[in-house]
Formats: sequence, structure tokens, C-alpha cells
Amino acid sequence: MGENSQSGGYQQQNSSKKQRFSWKLIVIAIGVLCVLIIGGFYLKNYLERSDPKYYMKHYSTGIQFYNNAMFDLAIEEFTKSMKARPDSFEPYYGMGLTYLKVKKLDEATTYLKKAVTIRPERVDILYSLGVAYQRMGRLEKALEIYYIIGKKDPNAVQVFSNVGVVHVKMGNFDKAYQSLQYAIKIKPDYYPAYFNLAKAYETQGKINLAIIELQHLKDIAVKQHDTSGVAEAAQQRIAQLKNIKK
Repeated sequence: MGENSQSGGYQQQNSSKKQRFSWKLIVIAIGVLCVLIIGGFYLKNYLERSDPKYYMKHYSTGIQFYNNAMFDLAIEEFTKSMKARPDSFEPYYGMGLTYLKVKKLDEATTYLKKAVTIRPERVDILYSLGVAYQRMGRLEKALEIYYIIGKKDPNAVQVFSNVGVVHVKMGNFDKAYQSLQYAIKIKPDYYPAYFNLAKAYETQGKINLAIIELQHLKDIAVKQHDTSGVAEAAQQRIAQLKNIKK
């Protein structure tokens, strides 16, 4: 009896050890399988992101969303593109323009500055950064960027028009007139420069000069058979200014 009892106890103990060993093997197998699955997932994502087609796919989709004013989706796509190619300026530029559209100016400047760092020669990116600073009220910083662009491209009419607007806000009216008149000289049919110059004159109480600039604008728009409503807007403002004079 004693020997059989000991033998049975030994067998139970041995069986218990085998069960524990089997469970350990199962746990290890599950762990290895999880590692392989997770590793495979990350490897697949890495290989996808390394593929230029992945980068271009998400960047192009982001542009499409941006053009259709679907800005949240555009940001998602630009983010994917950015993670795939952190050394490329395009997704940063796209993100900057998108945040500029939705008036999140801190985010806009962050991404635009990154894009400028990668491609400092691109005046279009610099211009967008200048606009972001201007809208933030960081006027000196905006002027600094606009002057850089102006030196690179003396025919950048938008830039000189913006410089005039910034100088009006800063109270530098002589510089504002000079810049806006130069913008009109570069491109005599650039409508915003006339509106901005008229506004500058109006701000200083020079109503007659403001009316003259608006009349110039109206005449150009009529001559060019413009259908955007510029002539009507100019005439409406002329009427308002004449009422102010009375």
C-alpha cells in the first residue's frame, strides 16, 4: 500500500509539472505570436510609409480636401504624409495653409516656419508666413518677411500691397502710400491696391484722394468688362464717402 501510494503521488506531481510546463509553452507561444503580429504590423506600416507612393497619395488627398474646404480631413492626410517624409516641405506647407484657413495662427506659423527651414528659397511659403504674422498682429515680423520677398521679387504686387496695409496699421502713412502706389505701378489692374490706398487716405481723413483712387479702380474695372462686382463695390464706397463729406 505504501509503495503504491507514493507512486500515485509521484505520478500526480509529475502530471502537474507537465501541465504547468504546457501552460508555459502556450503563454510563450501566444507572446511570440503577439510579437510577430505587432512587429508585422509595424513593419508593414514602415514599408508603406517608405514607399514614395504612400507619401504622394496622402499629400495629394490632403490637397484635394483642402481645395474642398474639408480642413480636418486635410490635416489628417498631411499628417500621414509628414510622418512618411519628415524631410519634405510639402506637407508642412499644406498644414500651414490649412491652419491659416481655419485661423489657427500659432499652428500655422509653426508649420510654415518648418517649411521655410526646408525650402528657404520658396517665396510663396515665405509670403504665407508673412500673412500669418500679419493676421497675428506681429506687424514688424510680417514686414521683415515681406521685405525679404520684395528684394527677391520687385514685382511681387501682393507683397507691396500688404506692406502698405501693415504700415497703415502702424501709423506710417507716408510709407503706406509709397508702397501702395508702387504696387499699382507694378500692376495697374491690381484691384486690392486701390482699395487699400483709398482706405489709407480715408484713415487720415483725405476723403477726396480716397474717392479719386476708387474712381480709378471703377474706371479700370469697367474698361476691362470685369464681372466680379468690383466696379459696383467701388461706386458704392464712393457714394458712402461723398455722404461723409456732407
